[in-house]
Amino acid sequence: MYSKLVTVIVCVRNGQKSIARCIESILNNDPHELIIVDGNSTDKTVEVCKKYPVKIIFDQGIGLGNARNIGLKKVKSQYVYYVGPDNLLEEDSISKLIQYMKKKNWIGVSPLIAIHEENKSYIGNSLNIYRKAKEYEGEKEIIGTPWLYQTEILKLYSFNEKMNYSDDTELCHRLRKDNHSIGISNIKSYEIGENNFPELKLRWLNYGASDSEYFRMFKKDWHIFQQINSLLSPLKKDFIKIVFSSRILIFQKIYILPFLLYITFVRYIGWIKAKKRF
Repeated sequence: MYSKLVTVIVCVRNGQKSIARCIESILNNDPHELIIVDGNSTDKTVEVCKKYPVKIIFDQGIGLGNARNIGLKKVKSQYVYYVGPDNLLEEDSISKLIQYMKKKNWIGVSPLIAIHEENKSYIGNSLNIYRKAKEYEGEKEIIGTPWLYQTEILKLYSFNEKMNYSDDTELCHRLRKDNHSIGISNIKSYEIGENNFPELKLRWLNYGASDSEYFRMFKKDWHIFQQINSLLSPLKKDFIKIVFSSRILIFQKIYILPFLLYITFVRYIGWIKAKKRF
């Protein structure tokens, strides 16, 4: 069973609402080991995790890149799978991901993510349409959580601990620069997902902070057109790409138009409010 070749890592802070279901879905896949990296949660996250056969370690809240590296150092299996605390895995999906990745000769792979069917809100429906247009099977330049990597490769590159938000983007940039292939599979997993605007706002503020962090980190190496392209990236990724996508129907585009305007606006607010770190 391929799942026994995989260590799963969940980096979490104050995730008590979803962490139990996340852990159960992971353990149902029978991995080699499940490591929880807790970022000094102030709720009952750790208490919940202790009810399960998992290894719990702690980070000091320096940043997500640091937390991921702390977990990575403990991995002894052939593959490592980073899963978010609000993700739910389908049974046998870990083994299927490895088979898919080996077939494609990739070093990293993500599943197709959908908002769980229990979230039938406008936000949940909009997120599913948005993802159908934006995140689909194939080789990609960037993949995000949840994603599975060959441990040997990931330890060679590791995560940039200067990055609080865009560590996955920066990692993928280095991997692609060295001609490593990564992508999205046709294996499904789920996200419990935001079901109200405050939760949605927080996520897209963080995406904006990630955009800002990445821009400030690399702008000195970019010419003016690359800088402009980066500044326009939220608009292009979260609005233009979706509106002009052939993967969704016209009535779906009309349906999610308020959603797209909102997340694009919030993403730029997150960019503006982000602390200058570089």
